[in-house]
Amino acid sequence: QAATEKTPLYHGLTDSESGESWAAGTASSGVHSSAGVVDTTKIYTTKIDTTKETQPRNTGLRRGQLIKVFLGLILFFVILLALFLPRRPKPKTPGPYRLKEYQVGRHFFQHYNFFNGKDPTFGYNTYVDQPEAQQAHLYNVSVPYGHTKEHVFMTTAPTAQGPRLSLRLEGKTLFSSGLFIIDLQHMPEGCGVWPAFWLTNEKHWPHWGEVDIIEGIDNQPMVKTALHTSRGCTVQDAPANKWTGVWDVTREPGQPIFNTTDCWNFAPHQWMNQGCVAVNRQDGTLGPGLNKQGGGVFAMEWAPENGYIRSWAFVPHSNVPQNLKDALKTAANNNNNNTVLPDPNQWPLPYAYFPIGKGTTCPSHHFHDMRIVFDTAFCGSVAGPLFPFSCQSEAMEYGWCENYVRSNPQAMDKAFWEFRGVYVYQR
Repeated sequence: QAATEKTPLYHGLTDSESGESWAAGTASSGVHSSAGVVDTTKIYTTKIDTTKETQPRNTGLRRGQLIKVFLGLILFFVILLALFLPRRPKPKTPGPYRLKEYQVGRHFFQHYNFFNGKDPTFGYNTYVDQPEAQQAHLYNVSVPYGHTKEHVFMTTAPTAQGPRLSLRLEGKTLFSSGLFIIDLQHMPEGCGVWPAFWLTNEKHWPHWGEVDIIEGIDNQPMVKTALHTSRGCTVQDAPANKWTGVWDVTREPGQPIFNTTDCWNFAPHQWMNQGCVAVNRQDGTLGPGLNKQGGGVFAMEWAPENGYIRSWAFVPHSNVPQNLKDALKTAANNNNNNTVLPDPNQWPLPYAYFPIGKGTTCPSHHFHDMRIVFDTAFCGSVAGPLFPFSCQSEAMEYGWCENYVRSNPQAMDKAFWEFRGVYVYQR
């Protein structure tokens, strides 16, 4: 085959010149080959079309389309995950408190068992069962002079042997949360006297916890709330703006003063079984000062779902907030439409606040399945060692706490409980 020769059509011309020359020269220009003369108009046309097709495309438009497709795929998979993955349940908002136990007047004792035997805390007393307690007149329910409602009375009695007869009542119900309230008119007082209103589980102590709501030792003037646990519960992170009390302290000669913020009963730098203790700043909330004012209302809220245990002491009764007054007044209505439900968030700040549960340094498993306990002990493992310091003149005369209690039965006449009732609420 003969070689072909391509003639330039507008090489070296300007646009305007190219148009004019091309129009004039298409007839005489061509490509010569063995096939003859080929029409250059077709070649021109083909050349122009090829040039158009090989021009750079709009790549910005294609990139935007790809991004839209990619984002659409992501949205599609997010929707699939939301539809088919298991959803985490929303935390439940605790509802209002409802009355669980109405331990008032003649109904009080049906909620308790009478412990019978020697004092587990080495007190100078013997606890008796219900028949013996009745025979010794250690308790009764009556309407005091000037009142219209029944009150519960519990007292003690001397013996020829020395240790006094006393009562230790242990609740029949186990609790793992709740709002516990006592409307109190008088608590046991005096040197060597050690009364308590508290929660614990004696078979699993201290692993299931202990909460002391009212604990009088000799004639101490300010109420405290104490927690006792196994190792691993500290409460030093209590927010200062959540409570009004102060931490109890440990003082040892020649040693620094330590706040009692470790609830473990063998905590270093604290007395054995001291626990973590919050103290009310108000004088007269315990012992003789409390009794002279006619008592008051004490409340402890144990709310692991909210992350705390907290306590109030409303002394005298005129300091009880209106919501709590109305709740106690209408508690007998048994949660009908006329019942006012207690709401601690409407009350003043508590004097004690212990952070427990998730996000704290005291896991909530340290407190569960505890029962209410009432008792009145004498001397024992706490009031006995403190007797020389709390009752110095009596200690100078009688020496040991037990000698004082045995030799002065008339001094124990004020060692009795009087209260309207105990109210237990739960959510």
